[in-house]
Amino acid sequence: MKMRLTLVSSVAAALLANTAIAETETQTSFVLAHIEDLDDGAMTQAQLDNLAFVAHQATMAAVCDTIVLDTEKFQSAFDEMEHSASAEMTEEEAQGYHGHVLFLFGMAMGAMMAEASTAPGAFCADALEQKDDPDMAAYNLFE
Repeated sequence: MKMRLTLVSSVAAALLANTAIAETETQTSFVLAHIEDLDDGAMTQAQLDNLAFVAHQATMAAVCDTIVLDTEKFQSAFDEMEHSASAEMTEEEAQGYHGHVLFLFGMAMGAMMAEASTAPGAFCADALEQKDDPDMAAYNLFE
């Protein structure tokens, strides 16, 4: 299955494609493709792309000591993954969907953490470049 990439996921993919971690990039791409399969249409493509981007930003903060997530921005990014029919859902359906999103987020972040662990110095150097990139300022979830 080909992954459809929007601007946000393209940015995340480009940030991951440095020389030090390029060898494991296909593993993360593999996991992200399977996340789409496991989602089975519950989330929109934009929400899946946002999930991958948020997982990448959270990985940056988890791996790199000098990067800290802004909790309000992080929560807002998760709110964008709310189901379009959430107002009509029962409490049980809403909890199930929330658990589904968290499960997929955990898969994405786990794959990215494994990838970052192969060359944390290079990963953090790239992360700092992204954090300081004025073109990324509107997207970053950092303090």
